[in-house]
Amino acid sequence: MKRLLIVGVLLLLCSGIGCIEQGSTPHDDTISVGDTIKVNYVGRLEDDSIFDTSFEDIAKHAGIYNPQRIYNPLQFKVGAGEMIAGFDSGVVGMKVAETKNITVQPEMGYGPIDEKKIQRLDIDQQVPLVYTLPKMFTVPTDQFNSQFGKDHKIDDVVDIPGMEFTAVVVEFGDTIVNLSLNLKKGDTFNMPESPWMDKVTGVDDVNITIKHIVTPGEIVKLGNVPWNTTIINITDKNMTLHHNRVPDTTINTMFGPIQVSFRDDKLIMDRNQPLAGKTLIFTVTVEEIVSKAESVDGNGGAGLPPVSSILPPLKIE
Repeated sequence: MKRLLIVGVLLLLCSGIGCIEQGSTPHDDTISVGDTIKVNYVGRLEDDSIFDTSFEDIAKHAGIYNPQRIYNPLQFKVGAGEMIAGFDSGVVGMKVAETKNITVQPEMGYGPIDEKKIQRLDIDQQVPLVYTLPKMFTVPTDQFNSQFGKDHKIDDVVDIPGMEFTAVVVEFGDTIVNLSLNLKKGDTFNMPESPWMDKVTGVDDVNITIKHIVTPGEIVKLGNVPWNTTIINITDKNMTLHHNRVPDTTINTMFGPIQVSFRDDKLIMDRNQPLAGKTLIFTVTVEEIVSKAESVDGNGGAGLPPVSSILPPLKIE
């Protein structure tokens, strides 16, 4: 009898306010924060050039096709930080099959351009032909023992890691070890990643003077870069390097990608994200709402609040 009374009250409640089937909402085709969705898109700059798209044919026509990429609708969870902020917020409120242009300012995209990340070099760059190294240098004792072992004594010769020359142990201390570069006038060697040989031209008690061995007209490669460099002039103190132009390109480094370009008399190396400082315009079509965000109330339930919050307390005897 008690159970029948409860069922009867619930039936009356449903007839009065209407019962909502569990798991459904009146706006299932409208995107909300927390939904997982699939969209197709075309991304353009303000000059109407296409920089990205989920359509293979459009990518080929725009000259940005990547054969290693699979061109399918993009799936992501809205509001989870998987997309740039302007794109993420721009799809909220869209419906399945709706197409919309979303304009994303730099602040909501890839941020403004950071001038500190841009290095500008003269295409014709003067570089010192002669440089000096201090003859004496110190190493912390712990580091010395770890690198060379604990059994060394004064006047021992040790190899300098990564170098083609050695050093002599001059003095042991509790915290530091003093060493002297083991170079003499006339010695030649190659510094790590240097495109030319170096020659010792002078040695005194303080410094070692070193000169690059180069010739006018020589073409060298300064590290892992996409351009080469011609030595166009040499004086007693300096040499002039001419960096030979290449088309705009990107080089990948351990610090991230660097955009390389030649402009007028400058070589520009830019570590900003390529789309930094740009206004982006996305034409977005919602293909599917894969899953809706769970609607959770303060009591941990989903859908309708607990019956106890709708009905007055029931006295069932």
